[in-house]
Amino acid sequence: GKSRDVARPQRRRFDEAETMKTRPEHITVKTGTSGTEIALRSNHFILKTATDRPFFQYQVDYDPPMDNRLLRIALLWDLKDIVGQTRVFDGMVLYLPIRLDPPQQEHTVKLKDGSPVTVCIKMTGEIAAKSPQCVH
Repeated sequence: GKSRDVARPQRRRFDEAETMKTRPEHITVKTGTSGTEIALRSNHFILKTATDRPFFQYQVDYDPPMDNRLLRIALLWDLKDIVGQTRVFDGMVLYLPIRLDPPQQEHTVKLKDGSPVTVCIKMTGEIAAKSPQCVH
């Protein structure tokens, strides 16, 4: 059969990838002076993102207060129509790729027993996509 030239994207080698600097320029070694040396392996990958789009940080509070982190996460999931499905949430701090309007909101959700919980979402900052704060 005929051979066809197929345009394939050029693969970048790892050493050509952008590397984020995580220490001040004057520090050249991050070796400790005490403790026990261990062998460590790491797995990582490059995630391509839109570098011109910020992330938005929100504080999430509950009334009555909820001690159970998994319950706080489940209650926020009930608000997926408002916050969307793309998010990072540790039970207190929420990161979204969208700005909520208005930036401070209160919503009532119900526990399984039917009792109401007020979820307060308040924007606390805007973070540039290339900020070291975005490295997780």
